[in-house]
Amino acid sequence: DLLARTLRCAPEMQRSFRVFALTSRVVVRRHWHKGVDPKAEMSFDEVTEYCSSPFLCLDVGCGRGDLALNIATICRNAEVHVCDLNQPSLDACRTRAEELNISIAHRMHYYNVAAQELFDPRSSTFLDEVARRRQALDAQSASWSNREAPVVVVGLHACGGLSDVIMQNGARLGWPFICCTCCFASHPHLRDWEAHQAGHVQEMYEDLAPLAENNYADIQPATMHLLNSLRAELYSSRTARNENDE
Repeated sequence: DLLARTLRCAPEMQRSFRVFALTSRVVVRRHWHKGVDPKAEMSFDEVTEYCSSPFLCLDVGCGRGDLALNIATICRNAEVHVCDLNQPSLDACRTRAEELNISIAHRMHYYNVAAQELFDPRSSTFLDEVARRRQALDAQSASWSNREAPVVVVGLHACGGLSDVIMQNGARLGWPFICCTCCFASHPHLRDWEAHQAGHVQEMYEDLAPLAENNYADIQPATMHLLNSLRAELYSSRTARNENDE
């Protein structure tokens, strides 16, 4: 249902970053395109329609492919691109896809690179591949009313800075994302605070991250919520400033 709602909003985004769902055990924030009501009821047929439309899905830090394979199974016209730095995990994902269904295996694409390199136009061909595959999907279907097929970035238990890679690049590229954050202190090198002129946010984040990883029920949820809200506001507001500058 959450994926279908994201797809419903995606065509309204154009170049702008307006759609994301950020979760951490519970949904802590959703930010949707102006004028789109994500709370509007969706029938089973509507969910099926959106999830049956052609789109590209990128699973960052896919592991053995639990999330990616479920999306490929449910969304029968989706192309699912998976990225993981661990080659054995990618091999396991590929094997499971082939065991599930040959049509699923044909729609899976694998990248054994660091997530930040995947989004770097200087060192990766992934963005060119996305543009090429979107054109192919557009030629197959008129589902998106003469707009490009959406690219949705997903991350399940994206550890620490990996969540920031998803958010930062979703904001930069205008791609909606659904991210389930995990731990908060790991992989700090993946957070590009400098690019967002966010020294004050960085200091607050680093002070609070240990509290978000403790086991105190009266502190942990509120701290997790605060940290995810800080990140969401930082990346979305930065994108809004860039659009105004243009």
